[in-house]
Amino acid sequence: MLNHEELPLNDRKGAFGVIYLRAIAAIAGYGAAVPESDYDSVDLIVSSKQGKRHRLEFQAKCTAQPVPQGADFSFDLSRKNYDDLRVDSIIPRLLFVLLVPDETKDWVRQSERRMNIRRCGYWLSLQGSSDVLNKSSITVRIPRSNVLTPEALQSLMVRGISQ
Repeated sequence: MLNHEELPLNDRKGAFGVIYLRAIAAIAGYGAAVPESDYDSVDLIVSSKQGKRHRLEFQAKCTAQPVPQGADFSFDLSRKNYDDLRVDSIIPRLLFVLLVPDETKDWVRQSERRMNIRRCGYWLSLQGSSDVLNKSSITVRIPRSNVLTPEALQSLMVRGISQ
């Protein structure tokens, strides 16, 4: 039995989101590095060793919410994260949101033959988004078509970011 008192739930979600993102980067053939601090709302830097040495910076979030219905879903983002992700930056920054089941025991299922991670993660570019005044958090809409697969990450790295 796991001891759930060692690490608070929000910390486990944060770690799981970064680990999931690192796994996608590894499968896609990219390196991933954790910045020394995330004061600039960057949890992971994904980089290529081929061609122009493309890079992406990610703010990783993980949330337990129902499987989305419709073309997109909403996610509440702190004002600081929103502002940090919308700035004009040489290295594109993306929000990554991993959706997981409510119960931590349901996040991963494994056997000797396979390991299944429940649900998936989505990306969103906020670059160029408008300033929002007098709010401590901003609700963003994430298209369900923005599933971050290894192939999607490769495409984002090569072609750049578009909303």
